[in-house]
Amino acid sequence: MRQAFPALLAAVFIPFKAISLQDIICHDPDAGGTIQNKDRKFMIMGSQNAGGAGLGNLLIFYPAAFYFAAITGRDIIISDQSVLGEMCSIIQCGFPFVSQLSLAFPKILNNETLARVDEIKAYDFGKYMEGSRSIDSKVVRAGGYQPKSDWWLWYNNTVHCVKKLTGCDLGDVMCAERHAYQRLIRGPFKSVLTSKEEARISGVPDHIKHAILTLPHAYAPRLDFAIHLRNQFHHFEQQASMTDVGYRQEVQEWLNSSECKMVFSSIEHKLLEQFQILRPN
Repeated sequence: MRQAFPALLAAVFIPFKAISLQDIICHDPDAGGTIQNKDRKFMIMGSQNAGGAGLGNLLIFYPAAFYFAAITGRDIIISDQSVLGEMCSIIQCGFPFVSQLSLAFPKILNNETLARVDEIKAYDFGKYMEGSRSIDSKVVRAGGYQPKSDWWLWYNNTVHCVKKLTGCDLGDVMCAERHAYQRLIRGPFKSVLTSKEEARISGVPDHIKHAILTLPHAYAPRLDFAIHLRNQFHHFEQQASMTDVGYRQEVQEWLNSSECKMVFSSIEHKLLEQFQILRPN
């Protein structure tokens, strides 16, 4: 039985499409370009016209796009005027903005090219691997609002590529997701540390608070919690732009409301209730 167990695991995790029609490059987007500058390819994450989608929608799709960039040898760049761009203006991200890369690659990332960028979705990733969808443009934009992190499971060469890049077990989607997120959200926060910001963190020793706010996340002590707060505003149903004045007013009114204060107070209470008070070593 023990000898049969590894074979059983292989049968579970190795995809049923053993042969892929499309060759892959298998290059970690975090490693930077290793080809001639004129041949570099890019994938833009985020859009100014996100159709009402929030940060959570975009982040849940992001790992799927990360691994498509990896198998096609593309560097990831962040759209400046997007929700992701707004996040990366607050916290240190692992990928540069479009505006920054445009200065270095003006022949590839110019106004004319950026005005007609092809948008690709998870459906296109699979079609590309099967050879029925050509994606040859030097610049593409990845778009999606649903979790599609397992799309690469169904092709033998992509599964082994992800294992090679991440060190995760073969077919371990959750491990691969963590790898992708850690490449995006590096930390620390970009704003200058102040005593007021430290004071907003409750129940944590001062040295932990200071480290969380000033060190890259990979080096800082970690508080392992996950919170999913969802508030579906009216603008989402109307697919309004994130720059819409009415949308911004709606969000601001809720943030200033007694309901919002009650929600965040409840979250804080639950957190302090659940973990043991940390003490300095």
